[in-house]
Amino acid sequence: MKTDRTMLAGIGCGVMAGAFWGVVFLGPRVLQAFSPLQLAASRYLLYGLVSGGLILSRWPTLKSQVGRGEWLALLRLSLLGNVIYYVFLASAVHMAGVAATSLVIGLLPMAVTLVGSREQGAVPLQALILPLLLGGPAWRSSAST
Repeated sequence: MKTDRTMLAGIGCGVMAGAFWGVVFLGPRVLQAFSPLQLAASRYLLYGLVSGGLILSRWPTLKSQVGRGEWLALLRLSLLGNVIYYVFLASAVHMAGVAATSLVIGLLPMAVTLVGSREQGAVPLQALILPLLLGGPAWRSSAST
């Protein structure tokens, strides 16, 4: 069993992750003078610089383990999983607003859960009913704004 301190730290990390997730929607709204592509480019350029700084001390050890295949996979994942996603997200905020965009993206985990529950070996839908119902009040309050 986790200690109370560890549990509180975990809850704090969850709260901070939620806060940072929310900021993703506010950035394009606050910085509307910038195009979604400019927002994505600056966001991931900054992420790259910070990541590069953090990995610099370990680079001599890591460079022999990262080959051409890994670099190509990293490039594909970064473009599809981050840059293109954020361009779409920022475009949605510019065109539809923060509330509509966060509602759609916020409901995606519930949709994925429902679809994924049909796969062989997945957690039965009956075991997921309570967590799915807990998402209902958030959906209703977002839909009414």
